[in-house]
Amino acid sequence: MKIEFKGGFISADNDEDEAYYSVGISEDEFYFENHILFCRSYSEDEDEYVEVNDQAYGGYGICKKVVLSENKMEATLTINKEEWQVIVDMDDIKISDQGIEYLKFILGNKIEII
Repeated sequence: MKIEFKGGFISADNDEDEAYYSVGISEDEFYFENHILFCRSYSEDEDEYVEVNDQAYGGYGICKKVVLSENKMEATLTINKEEWQVIVDMDDIKISDQGIEYLKFILGNKIEII
C-alpha cells in the first residue's frame, strides 16, 4: 500500500502527565483525511507506536524505516502483515528542532535524516 499526501500541519508534543512523546503530521490541523502519528513512552523498553489515518492502521513496532529530508518524509511500515509506504510532501511545513529530537527518541535507529 502506498499513501502520499501534502503535509499542512505538524504537532510535536511532550506529554509529561502521560509520559510520552508524539509527533504527528496531517494535511490540516482540523480537517484531514490523511495523517501519520509517531509515539513512544519515556521508557525506552517499549516499541514506538505508529498510526496511519486510523487506529486500525497502527501498532507497536511496525516501523521499519523513516527517511526525513528538508521537503519530504518517507516511512516504511508493516501494517497487518503488508508493507506500507507513506510519503509526505513537506514543502510547506517544517518540523521544529525539538520535533526532530522527539522523532529521534521515538524511532531510534529507524530514522535517517538527510
